[in-house]
Amino acid sequence: MPIVKNLAFGEEARKSLISGINKISDAVKSTLGARGNTVLLESEHHIGGMTITKDGITVARSITLEDPIENLAVELVRQAADRTAVHAADGTTTSIVLTQALVLKADELIKPHMNKMSVIRHLRKATEQVIEQIKGLAIPITDDNLRNVAVISANSDIELGEMVADAYQQVGLKGTILVERSKTPFSYSEVTNGMRINRGWTSKYFVTDVAKQETVMLNPYILVCDQKINSLQDIEPLLALAISQRRPFLIIGDVSENCLESMNLSMVKRAAHLCHVQSGMGWRGAELQEDIAIMTGAHYWAQGASDNLELINADALGTAEKVIIGLDHTVIIPHKNEEIEIRKEGRIAELEQRIAESTDVNETNYLKERLSNIQGAVGKVYIGAVSDIEYKELKDRADDCVGATAAAISDGIVSGGGIALLGISKQMQYGNDEESRVAWHILKHALQSPFYQILENGGLKLSANDVDLMGVRGKGINVATGEAVDMITAGIIDPAKITITALSNAVSVATTLISTNCVITNARANGNN
Repeated sequence: MPIVKNLAFGEEARKSLISGINKISDAVKSTLGARGNTVLLESEHHIGGMTITKDGITVARSITLEDPIENLAVELVRQAADRTAVHAADGTTTSIVLTQALVLKADELIKPHMNKMSVIRHLRKATEQVIEQIKGLAIPITDDNLRNVAVISANSDIELGEMVADAYQQVGLKGTILVERSKTPFSYSEVTNGMRINRGWTSKYFVTDVAKQETVMLNPYILVCDQKINSLQDIEPLLALAISQRRPFLIIGDVSENCLESMNLSMVKRAAHLCHVQSGMGWRGAELQEDIAIMTGAHYWAQGASDNLELINADALGTAEKVIIGLDHTVIIPHKNEEIEIRKEGRIAELEQRIAESTDVNETNYLKERLSNIQGAVGKVYIGAVSDIEYKELKDRADDCVGATAAAISDGIVSGGGIALLGISKQMQYGNDEESRVAWHILKHALQSPFYQILENGGLKLSANDVDLMGVRGKGINVATGEAVDMITAGIIDPAKITITALSNAVSVATTLISTNCVITNARANGNN
């Protein structure tokens, strides 16, 4: 029997959508900034359970509203935050603040006689120009700025921020930092050997951590194979071994669509914990597989060798202490094993000799990258806590801290505290036609919203003259002291990548909401969802 639908149009739909936007945004935005407030969340799982957090995305993900249209708005706004969290790890609260500001201002300024889609096109074009300006403002990170970014993104937790910054300084700016729970009440960091490759999972069905879009495998069996695996039956004995020992199974190599579908089905049925990473084609892909085999103790099952896939057995499998597979990367933390170390040292010596003999710049850079990977280090930040509630809050902070620091390293930094966007908003030049001017006004208002929200959360009020000075040549307000300062010099900074990602996702979701004139929901019996 078909599901009965309820339809809402025009003003009715718009009011309910805006109501939902306001509810999620008002709950989240109070956490923004150095003086942002915490939010108390009741657990969905048991009576008396709770979480205290200042993490915007945690708050956003906890919200489900009774009204179906309001709840659809919540889900859309949460998309902006989720996308920001996945691609930049931080900036989720900013993306929600921007989304609300865009939608509310658009509702105020877009009149019935205007072409709404034309306004949206101008808004998207203006956003592209703003993003280019942000990129132009970005400056490379320094050791001092690294610490400042880490502390700020850890919600001003100096101990945690400095721990993450120190870890990055040990592993190098291109290194990898993982966050894990300490077995003691105390937090600490350490550095261990590890390998990172710029390739991730090939199917979303492999994801076990939806928030991070990752799958984590502890002590997995690892098959490194250059020959295409056409069916899981080709490796049935190996898969049966993994299932019998309740260990994850990772394939690094080439698999057919049929094989991939079978792996997806196994994950859906929870018959096995599987994942596939495509290692790449050609001789460079083969050399990457050889390096992975060395780090995992696997036998590299090569297409061009005498290896026959029909003869493959458990001796071919490698393993690792932990493997983290994300959207576009894989981190392998090997077991401490003497045989692996011997093989690793041999490969390092080989690569160093090839680098010394190379006369081609591209070849040399490629070899240096391989050498760096196999020599690589992985930092681990262990979070200590006396309760699950405390651990969850600290881990959220640590994850944001690591992600924001990585973003700053990759794309540089800009003035924090909403000042970068505020400064850009003051330089805007409006279009000639009405719809263009409206689009620019909408965007200008939104760009200023994080700054004003941070002021509000800090309990600060500035005169009009003082506000006029903000954003000019990076000048802003230190909400902790109430003093006007040069934001970069004061260490109040944001990663450019996070600012860009938050804005892009906010505009994407906001324009969807602005253009909506009809909402169709499932009919609810007795008012229940």
